[in-house]
Amino acid sequence: GSWSAFRNAGWVLYGVSGTFANAVLALGGWIVFRRSVGTRATAALVGWAFFAVNAWIATMYLIASPTFGFGDWMAVLDRFAARGPVRASAAITGLFIAGLLWQETGTSLARLVGNGSVEDRTRRAAVLTKVIWLASGVIAIAGGLYAPAGWARGAAIGMGTTLGSTWPILLAARRVGEKPVPGTPLEIPRSPGVIVAGAIAASGFIALLGPGLRID
Repeated sequence: GSWSAFRNAGWVLYGVSGTFANAVLALGGWIVFRRSVGTRATAALVGWAFFAVNAWIATMYLIASPTFGFGDWMAVLDRFAARGPVRASAAITGLFIAGLLWQETGTSLARLVGNGSVEDRTRRAAVLTKVIWLASGVIAIAGGLYAPAGWARGAAIGMGTTLGSTWPILLAARRVGEKPVPGTPLEIPRSPGVIVAGAIAASGFIALLGPGLRID
């Protein structure tokens, strides 16, 4: 059958599987980053991007959904009789995770950009985070334009889910100069293979978020 991230809104499985997918991508990105940082610059950068974007999307969603009463996780929370305390507990849990994630985002970004002067490290971190933040937003919005829920709603959801959830990534760039880290400054070699792989990955995410994948 067909599947799309913006299809079948309100289903319990939809809400759980969406957050689970973000969590799996974040964990996978974190593992790739930890194994590659300091040795394989391109892999470390890609891993950190997957970790930061997906971790913040899942965490912000866990906070916003029970707090404001929207989103597919409400289909899960509404099944409890004491939905008020359950919603409060979910939001508090999200805030606790956000605190831990805030520390890890800044620490891992500092390791990613490597050594150098405070000004140089901060500049490189700012460039990386802006590119990652904007790229994830553009991909999500582009996918939303083709979503079964309608282009306007899909684009709005894509914008809120990415640009509205991952803004802490931008703030992390200001913290990389707080403590020096070992290693050489980050250098990403320009490679046609990496560019092609990035274009294919972006197309795949647009397909998942938009028209969906059909498995016959």
